[in-house]
Amino acid sequence: HGQKKVSLPLKAVEMLTLLIENRGRTVTKDEILETIWQDTFVDENNLAVTVSSLRKAFGESKSENHFIETVPRSGYSVVEETIEK
Repeated sequence: HGQKKVSLPLKAVEMLTLLIENRGRTVTKDEILETIWQDTFVDENNLAVTVSSLRKAFGESKSENHFIETVPRSGYSVVEETIEK
């Protein structure tokens, strides 16, 4: 958002970092859960909420995939063109 600071939950920052570190491939839902919530039991709804907060921070709607792509029944990936800019 230009110079405007955006506040994100810690888990959202951790998820974004994981996706960027693994750019070029889909990070599976299980991999995300094991990496970010390794000591806590959570379900896949937590992933959707976290991705939603990231999309909101990036200013995109649920149907847009300019920054984070949802890979149906698999996981998420960061959109390569976003990282290269």
